[in-house]
Amino acid sequence: MGSLSTDLPDDLMIKILSQLPVESILRFKSVSQSWNSLLSSSSFATTHSLSSSALSPTFPLLVLEHLISYIPPSQPLPLSNPTFSGHLTLIFQPKSDSSNLACSQGMVCFQDFASSESFDLFVGNPATGNFAALPAPSQYFIVLTPGFDVDPISRNFKILAFGYPAMGISFQGGQWFLFCSIASNWRPIREISIQSLVPYFDCRCRYGEKMVCIRNTFYTICHDGPKVVAFDVERKTWDQILTPENADQNNFFQIQLWNGRVSVSQILEGFILKMWVLSEEKNWVQVIQLGLESSISSNLDMMYYDMRPVLLMGDTLFIRWRLKEESVIAYNVKNQTHRLILEGYPLHSVSNFEPYRPTLFSL
Repeated sequence: MGSLSTDLPDDLMIKILSQLPVESILRFKSVSQSWNSLLSSSSFATTHSLSSSALSPTFPLLVLEHLISYIPPSQPLPLSNPTFSGHLTLIFQPKSDSSNLACSQGMVCFQDFASSESFDLFVGNPATGNFAALPAPSQYFIVLTPGFDVDPISRNFKILAFGYPAMGISFQGGQWFLFCSIASNWRPIREISIQSLVPYFDCRCRYGEKMVCIRNTFYTICHDGPKVVAFDVERKTWDQILTPENADQNNFFQIQLWNGRVSVSQILEGFILKMWVLSEEKNWVQVIQLGLESSISSNLDMMYYDMRPVLLMGDTLFIRWRLKEESVIAYNVKNQTHRLILEGYPLHSVSNFEPYRPTLFSL
């Protein structure tokens, strides 16, 4: 590899470049062959990831009409432009029919339905365009948004997913599977009782309840109860956690990671948003209660049961509004203002909101 600069030593250039966000690094790869070689190396990706100054903004990825799209940070979307052109180009796109999106450490995992024979999963980096296909478990078809967890140091990853036989929907014949990148294969999890832990699944848009992961434990919501189920994939054990007592047990719950903790949220009668986080003792602690009625319902013709909180990022709460069409509202919980960022899409065409921050890593 040639020198990066005729005026500065390479180690100083690397230190400077490691402070830049991912978007800038991707552009600088075209400067020269030497720059491309360095900026594409795993060693630079590690150096860049350890820099506290190089953090790119986090923004939502989502599945919109079976294509992976994103909402640019801190800027409204032109409603006439559903392609989401913005500050970062997603280099890889599935063929035409994707679903079941999950993100971890700047990596994404999703299922491609374009081939009715394979139902492959893909894992990779949408910023760099590096992806690999993982065949679905033999004779199985994933129905639940996969739990996806990447170790930021080793870059090994795990995928937890529920599947049923590809020849027909039969939850009685369903099975939980774990994929580990070290072993590079799927393993059925016999320790989990299928009868009591069948996940929620919306067959109209082919996605299930999302999963989140903390320290080898995956969490998801099973709507039999409802209850939160925790799977420890290292110890091969599972636990059931009842949803908060002061929640509406007949209403929709959304699970997500919030400030590094498992949380659930819902919108209740009177347009009241509530959010709870799970303590170390497995108790729910309410952290947010906010009235949305004055700023949303007075301006939009909606009922609280048509609204689902899908993702809270910083001060912005993204809400799906489902009536005759599918719309998405960005609500600022700090100043209690809102804006429509998507509207007029067919029902069940918007799903899988995931927080995503670009990285240079590859798996």
